[in-house]
Amino acid sequence: MSNEHWPKKVERRLGELSAKVDMILNELHSIKDNLTSLTERITRCEERIDDCEKQILTHLRWHARERSISFQWRIALFAGLIALASSLLSVFLAKII
Repeated sequence: MSNEHWPKKVERRLGELSAKVDMILNELHSIKDNLTSLTERITRCEERIDDCEKQILTHLRWHARERSISFQWRIALFAGLIALASSLLSVFLAKII
């Protein structure tokens, strides 16, 4: 009699295992979908970071150029002041002599 129940037990156990396998497969599909979504988000974030890096580099180049222009203006102004002082000194010396 116990041999008659054996196929039913095996069949019931196979059904339980099949249900567990289905649950695991569903969970794996869910994990795959989440991973795909996260990968897409990471890609978008990386693209934004690249855009920000480009903007920062552009901004730093602009500041470097502005600093360079500012420094050039200072040199030109200083040279102009030296020329003016030299002219005034020449005029002053010409009046003295």
